[in-house]
Amino acid sequence: MSKLKSLNFITAPKTINDPIVRRRAKLMERLQLQIDFFANPELKITEQKWQQTPDGTKQLLPRHKRIKRWWRTDHLGQTTLVVRYGAKPIEFAPGKTAIAVGDKNRVPEVLNAVLAATAAGELDALFPASAALSATRKKQVQIKKQ
Repeated sequence: MSKLKSLNFITAPKTINDPIVRRRAKLMERLQLQIDFFANPELKITEQKWQQTPDGTKQLLPRHKRIKRWWRTDHLGQTTLVVRYGAKPIEFAPGKTAIAVGDKNRVPEVLNAVLAATAAGELDALFPASAALSATRKKQVQIKKQ
């Protein structure tokens, strides 16, 4: 008991369960992945997936996940960058979903600028309106359960 008396007990802090913070973290993770992918085009993401073997048992096997590039170069040599949240491009202004990069070598610089803006919370208002959809889905599920 004397060991416990030497410890300082406090109330546990609440965990942050804010959807905006989660979205921001997800986008920052994807931006960092694009920066790494630009530096190393041979980059592979390995994920674990349960697969059934020919004898009928299930095994957890590694498999490679494809990484899609967010930048494109047109026939004139101009590069554009489309920042995506999930499968949807983020609309920075009405009808404007791409960033003009110019030279392909500036892609990491632009990605780092978008990453910094995301970390500062500047893109929070631009995230797709999936929060409203998920709230609607939750209500639908609750109605079905009753």
